[in-house]
Amino acid sequence: MKGKYIALEGIDGSGTTTATLKIVQFLKNQNKSVVQTCEPSHGPIGLLIRSILIGKTHVSNDSLANLFLADRLDHMTKIKLWLEEGKIIISDRCYWSSLVYQQEDTSLEYLDLIHKHKALIQPDLVILLSISTIDTFERLKKRESHDMFDNVEIQKRISNRYHEIHIKSEIARNAKHVIIIPVNNLMTIEITLLTCMSFINNLLQKE
Repeated sequence: MKGKYIALEGIDGSGTTTATLKIVQFLKNQNKSVVQTCEPSHGPIGLLIRSILIGKTHVSNDSLANLFLADRLDHMTKIKLWLEEGKIIISDRCYWSSLVYQQEDTSLEYLDLIHKHKALIQPDLVILLSISTIDTFERLKKRESHDMFDNVEIQKRISNRYHEIHIKSEIARNAKHVIIIPVNNLMTIEITLLTCMSFINNLLQKE
């Protein structure tokens, strides 16, 4: 079986990390060969990026954009290998996050440009968890740590970009399949999981 690369996206508090974990466990229970990963990665560049996001380290905006790209290219080598091994890859975020979050300080044209000629692997499926900023900030209040994007106005802008990015970005227009799943604070994680799995199973059954 050919491997599949699936990425979950959404604004802060949309539940991408929890959904990724639940999807991976669900697939493992079905005896699927699955890999859980994330961006930024947990490699040396990814750890530096995480340090910058919480304000422990400071770099210029363009430097941060290029650090994300460097981390992503390193991540792509692992994804390529996993795909060749026939793994199902479930990633908490992909390059879409860079395109929407980093527009706070960097132009989309520049972000598209630095990704354009790189060994970027498009996910077979991008699942966008779409949540209101009111609901997401109720969730963020419960977090112990926060980063530079934890601001309601910033998250509103990022949310709008998510719904435009596959039209405005030259790179994101090449996405293979994009599914938008509305989520809210009244939905259980089990409902979100089953909704995600319905689309993932459709993808896997095409083999």
